[in-house]
Amino acid sequence: MPQKPDAPAARSSPDSAAGSGLDEPTPNEVRIKLDLARQYLDMGDPESARQMLEEVLKEGDSAQRQEAERLMDSLP
Repeated sequence: MPQKPDAPAARSSPDSAAGSGLDEPTPNEVRIKLDLARQYLDMGDPESARQMLEEVLKEGDSAQRQEAERLMDSLP
C-alpha cells in the first residue's frame, strides 16, 4: 500500500519555515502588533499594550514607530 503524501509534507513544513528568516517581522506583522496593542488598550490592559508597542518600536518602520510612540504616551 503506498504511503500517504500528507505525512512527509507535514514533517517538512516546520523545517522549511525555520530557515526562512522568521527573526525579521514583515510590515504586516508589525501592523498586527500595533492593532493588538490598540485592542489591549481598549480592554484596559496597558501592560500588554506596552509590551506590543515596545516590539513595534524595535521592529517597525518610521511611521509605525511614530504611532507606537504616540500610543505609549497615552498609556497610564
